Amino acid sequence: MLGVRTLIGVITGTRRDKYEDQIAWIRPLAEATNDSWEAVLAPQSEFPRRGSIFWPRAAGAKENALVRFHAKENDVKNGGPDEYMAVDSQLAFEALDLRWVGDCEQVRLALTHGIELPHLVSPKYMIRCAGDLVVGPVSLVSDNTGKVVLDKNNRARISCYQLGEDAFLGITFDDETRTILAGSLPPTPYSYVDWDDDKLVMRRAIEAAARLKGNGTNLPRQVIEDATVQLTQYGADASARLELYRLSRAKQLAADTQQVILLAEEIFKGLRKHPSVVQEVQNFYEAQRDEIRAKIESEHAAEQAAVTKLRTARQEAEEALASAKRQLEETEASHREQVSGIEAALVGRIDQVLGNVPTLLADVALLRPFLEGRSSPPQPRVAWAPDWPVAQLKIAEIKELRSRMIPALRALGVATTSYQPIHAAFASGLVPVVSGARALEALEAYAHVMCGGRQVVVDVTSAIADVQDLFGKLEHGTFVPHPAGLIDIIRAAREHEGPYLVVLDGINRGPTESYLLPLLRLVGNHKASVPLFHPQAVDPSAPYQSEARLRWPMNLLLAATVIEGPTTLPVAPDVWKDSILAIADADGEFTERTELGDSSEVDGSSGLLDVAPAHDQLEWMSEELPHLHGNAKRFAGALAAVISDQAAQQAAITKSIVVPYLSSLTNDDQRAAEIARLEKTLNGELGEWVSLARRSIA
Repeated sequence: MLGVRTLIGVITGTRRDKYEDQIAWIRPLAEATNDSWEAVLAPQSEFPRRGSIFWPRAAGAKENALVRFHAKENDVKNGGPDEYMAVDSQLAFEALDLRWVGDCEQVRLALTHGIELPHLVSPKYMIRCAGDLVVGPVSLVSDNTGKVVLDKNNRARISCYQLGEDAFLGITFDDETRTILAGSLPPTPYSYVDWDDDKLVMRRAIEAAARLKGNGTNLPRQVIEDATVQLTQYGADASARLELYRLSRAKQLAADTQQVILLAEEIFKGLRKHPSVVQEVQNFYEAQRDEIRAKIESEHAAEQAAVTKLRTARQEAEEALASAKRQLEETEASHREQVSGIEAALVGRIDQVLGNVPTLLADVALLRPFLEGRSSPPQPRVAWAPDWPVAQLKIAEIKELRSRMIPALRALGVATTSYQPIHAAFASGLVPVVSGARALEALEAYAHVMCGGRQVVVDVTSAIADVQDLFGKLEHGTFVPHPAGLIDIIRAAREHEGPYLVVLDGINRGPTESYLLPLLRLVGNHKASVPLFHPQAVDPSAPYQSEARLRWPMNLLLAATVIEGPTTLPVAPDVWKDSILAIADADGEFTERTELGDSSEVDGSSGLLDVAPAHDQLEWMSEELPHLHGNAKRFAGALAAVISDQAAQQAAITKSIVVPYLSSLTNDDQRAAEIARLEKTLNGELGEWVSLARRSIA
């Protein structure tokens, strides 16, 4: 492996291999070093023999598109020209600078009518507008005239961020500079914009205004103005700014009354031939003509002066360049003379050293203590042992769980039904993967009620490449634990009967196939173990020496969250063999976070976290998706304890098990066919659910 090297490159060619899979070649352009990017100046020497990197299974690759990836040595050693291959590859979002057009609304109008672009190779773009506002990602397409316009789909709620110049990175190659995001987008947008058609925006604005107003009896324009005052009176979050944006557009559309529309033709016919009107029109025409002529003459004179100034500057620059070339030639000649003298002195010194080897060895022995003292191993660390809380209140029945869970969710601003699929996953031995605006808060409420508040959150980053990285690393014979303390909560769980909760936050920031799948197998089989380091690699007295091979305790629950963003990776499809998808939406009536109160935990003898599979056979699942039938029965048995309505149970099974399976299908035609087939049996909204899920897991 080349280490943790993050590269940005351009796709120089694509084709189909003998298996009809798309493959591509990437020319590296820039490399991440510390907190900046540096150009790759000599790709031919760094990545022989082609000077480019082979990308297998390059689905969606397009020539001249920019891509962010890691590089490693090719797995196939056949002596061919492709010595390196790309992994963890994802197409980069390009930034289209339209600040010269104006604000978000002016940019929308320009993209609606079409603009000229030299090329259109990126699948999605971030649009830079005036005021450091960045809208996107959005899809752009070419119309029948060759101009670039907005794609007609998914324009009702587009994220909007406030980003400065330092958020962008210019990539230069082949005398062209293209701009991409330098890092990750903020976790939450500053606001949203609605770039849909006027008719749809008017309808949404009136509906939102009627909700805020409390009734829909007033004229649309009055309702919109009242709603605007109400939204701006107390400030706005990102969603409220979207409503303000829609209301502002709707106010302009509603400015002309219906009465003026009905009388416009009659008024025009009556005034068109009136002498005074004809004279005024003539006067206006002449005044406009004179004003335009004067403006053109003024601009022409200014341009002539600017051209003269540029010619003078060019002449001065050419003279300065000629002078610099002469100085450079003189300097190079001087350097050649110095190098020649240094080489002669170096050859003489080498001859002197080789002629007196004992003196050289004595010098090396004298300097060795100083050279070895430059680096020292880390000092031994003491194991971290936090004072984990123990709850006095025990929960033994579902109604006790419900009565304590709902207030905790409301205190954190989470929709009260969010706990149902989460609890059903734990009770059926599956891992809940939670998405949505309140994912972490939903798991915090669950830990407060069911685990006595004993919870550890591990932030997943792109630096986590395998399962060992979650627990710590070996440095100079000492095991250094991960700062989140995952290994310490495992040790604590062994000494305590009550449940603990570990949350992996943002699992799609890293490659789930390499670090998460081994962890899921470890959680699912409590007799299995994972090696962290060789037992002989650390001192026997080290505090973590006993953790060379690690087992997952039965009372330690595992959950995860997924996030949306351009730097995220797809979740490996095999993750859903041991997991379900849960949605934690925000409580619409939430205003501010409140105290959770005393914690509680599940009674170990209650069986709340050990539920048998469903007795019924779930015929609809066994017929439509037989390979998901086993997990569905396990999940349905636990789900029946918290949801009594059978229709609601089927919807929950569909969202938690069927939707992630469909979202993981990489072939668009296959996924569309499966959705069309299953919508007849399951739910007409299945396609919309899959589209929402793909934002974070695909």
